[in-house]
Amino acid sequence: MKSIICYRVVTCLWIVTILLSYFIFHTFSIVESHANLVQSQPKQNSVLEYSPTDITITFSEPLSPTLSYIEVYNFNGTKLDNDDSSLNSLDKSTLTISVPVLPKGTYTVIWQTVSTIDGHKIRGSFYFSIGEPIQFSKIENYEPLFLYKSEPIIKSFSLLGSLILFGSFFTYFFIITPVLAGKTTINGLASKACLAVLLISYAMATLSSSAQLILHTSSIYEIDLFNTIGSPLINIYTDTTWGKLMWLKLLILLFIPVVLQVSKLISNHHSKSLYYINPVFFIPISLMLLLLHSLSSHNATVSELYYQGVFVDFIHMLFSAIWIGGVLLLTITLYAVKNTVNSIDLNNLTKSLFKQFSPIAILTIIILSITGIFSAWLQVNKIEALSTYYGVTLVIKVCLIAIALLIAGINSFFFIKTRKITSIPGRLLISESILIIAIIFSVGALNGLEPAKNATPFFSNQLTLTEMDNNLQLELQILPANVGINNTQIHLSDSRGGNIVNASNIIIQTTYINQDLGSHTYYAQNIGNGSYTTDPLMLNLGGIWQFEITVQRPDALDSRFAFREAIGGSHPKFTFLDIYIGKLLFGLVILSIGLTFLGISVKQGGWQNDSGKKYFILGLVSIIAGFSISIYTHSMSNDKEFQYINPIVPSSVSIQIGQNLYRDNCVSCHGVTGIGNGNLYNALTPEPNASNLLIHVPLHSDNELFSIIKYGKDGTSMYGQESILSDEEIWHVINYIKTLE
Repeated sequence: MKSIICYRVVTCLWIVTILLSYFIFHTFSIVESHANLVQSQPKQNSVLEYSPTDITITFSEPLSPTLSYIEVYNFNGTKLDNDDSSLNSLDKSTLTISVPVLPKGTYTVIWQTVSTIDGHKIRGSFYFSIGEPIQFSKIENYEPLFLYKSEPIIKSFSLLGSLILFGSFFTYFFIITPVLAGKTTINGLASKACLAVLLISYAMATLSSSAQLILHTSSIYEIDLFNTIGSPLINIYTDTTWGKLMWLKLLILLFIPVVLQVSKLISNHHSKSLYYINPVFFIPISLMLLLLHSLSSHNATVSELYYQGVFVDFIHMLFSAIWIGGVLLLTITLYAVKNTVNSIDLNNLTKSLFKQFSPIAILTIIILSITGIFSAWLQVNKIEALSTYYGVTLVIKVCLIAIALLIAGINSFFFIKTRKITSIPGRLLISESILIIAIIFSVGALNGLEPAKNATPFFSNQLTLTEMDNNLQLELQILPANVGINNTQIHLSDSRGGNIVNASNIIIQTTYINQDLGSHTYYAQNIGNGSYTTDPLMLNLGGIWQFEITVQRPDALDSRFAFREAIGGSHPKFTFLDIYIGKLLFGLVILSIGLTFLGISVKQGGWQNDSGKKYFILGLVSIIAGFSISIYTHSMSNDKEFQYINPIVPSSVSIQIGQNLYRDNCVSCHGVTGIGNGNLYNALTPEPNASNLLIHVPLHSDNELFSIIKYGKDGTSMYGQESILSDEEIWHVINYIKTLE
């Protein structure tokens, strides 16, 4: 009767587990990157003629209504809004606040958002003015590197606990138990060692996850730790998907002792060992913890490759757990049994354990490398992104992994290829364990930092740009080259290094590339010795900014320069994360994993061996899936959409190329000056109504111009040039026609 009751309880537990799995996949929204500003009214850095009645900002994600707000301050730091910030009832990603009639002056809009998706708090600001140019503001808006100071440490312990919980259990049942079969005394010691590791990792995961939830809630609501108990912890669950993930993780952790107790009742085992822990129940539950980590990882922020990113991160977590849990448990197990056997038996035991672990270790290292490369591509797909805090931390992590793998290779040779063991488990094995813990802490730091494509540069606080045109050397310096107010200085010289002091007009036009927010124009003043300066540049959004400089001199042709640089880190919408390449890489990842399984299968004896047969089947399935994904993705390559941002900087070279292409292909209709007086104008049918480029080009964004030129415009005499001009040539033409005046 007792056994029947226990099995019914287990059945109920499995039903709960399945429901939790369904809840994980179907309830949570796709995690996107942090809630960043998309557009605002009034626009950033705009100069208005009259006072607005309200300030409206739209962000990239739905927002928490209780934790997101807008505030408006004047030049002296006095708050002037009506304190009625609210979410739009129809669009949960739009915030609005009303303001009284504002006098002339410069105003700072400060906003805070907490995304319902990932629970991160982001602050930002921008400026606008009424009736006068924008001036310096006394309002400072500091955004800390981490949400709270201990964030990377807490996340590291949480991750480490979850990894060891699965990895050590897996290692005991699939590595240690087969080797120690029939060796009751040694197996008992190993079982106690593993149980101690499980208890410590369980306590680590539970306590650190609880601390993470409380500290995160405290930081989001800006309240003391004690005040988080109660409604704030409930609100973080109802307001954010991150909160739901954390609460579910804690519920699963509390669910684990119930599973263990039921397993103990079923086996009717009362000793302090692992015999009563049924892996059929424990492994799926511990895997759920890893899945929850993946669902809130940076890979899950790439919405276009959400499922691919989460899957690869989960595989990476799975094999990280096997590597970490395996190394740590083997180290502790050998320490636990070294005083109970003689040196010869200890030598044979060590060799047997590492021989059993070796194929899995090789498989783990290869798969971690493959999945790590894919994840790195998702987050750092440009070399420039390595200069961010995220990029630097990633480099440190890779170096630590390289050292750990080197030590693992030495361990493998030392314990398997030779029979000489002077110290068990040896300093190298201990060093590898320490390095693994260091790697986990670097991962915790990465999880707390902004992804590289959103983050702040780490090294430089000055941007220096140089270019030569028409025998004129221009050097543009931007300080501090970060979001906010930036000072500029321009130096002009000739090819021999002599200062150019007679520039009659220098115009700088700044354009935020990530979104169509218009451009802002600055005029430089001569400060002597070939140097010029402008009013401070207002670069109030992190992302890619384009700087176009026109230098006019009385004794030379106009010189044009153009630069495109990341300010405060690059925005994911500009990094051109090629979805086609991403899907193709994902297929290659699965294919590579399959080939790795086949390689291990051959090493294990192939189809003739039970172990080799399992690896062979896994490898074959993975290869078929990888080939299918890659072939399907390749077949869809022709369906890629064109880039929405002009990839070619409007330099003097690009403008000259565009001018030549315009002369050969466009002048006959639009005319030399672009006003629509070409030789074929009167013969066009239907009669054109938008042929004056000087009027109509400024009304369209770059991607709209690209579409019109490439595909034409239905119902007009503007026919598509797809068969005449390449995509690159079209972008050159766009750069040229935007200079017509």
